[in-house]
Amino acid sequence: MNLNKLLDETQQLRLLNQKTEEHFHEYKGDDAMPSFESVIKPFADDVSTVLNEWYPKVTSFINQYETRYLYVEQIDQMEEHLEVISVKAFVPDTKEKQFMEQVKSIEYTLSVVYEELNRYVEN
Repeated sequence: MNLNKLLDETQQLRLLNQKTEEHFHEYKGDDAMPSFESVIKPFADDVSTVLNEWYPKVTSFINQYETRYLYVEQIDQMEEHLEVISVKAFVPDTKEKQFMEQVKSIEYTLSVVYEELNRYVEN
């Protein structure tokens, strides 16, 4: 298993999570949603593509290495949340408090994955 590649993919997901927050702030309160085909779908597809490549590797990492405070169930939940908010970020009437809690939760999980990977990459 290439831990450096997994580390890079985890960082890419962190950046995509930040991008969802940026999109949320850009479109919140707007009367009209951006184009589904030209804006929303390509972004959601990018998130989904990275998640689909990353998920089997990270779950294998968790099962293969002794990780602290990191479980496959967390990854399952984080994956689902990131896919949902990658679309909800563009919906003008998305509730800010719930959205931001999901962004924070995703960032926390990804930061724990990143720290655990770093622990093994540095050794």
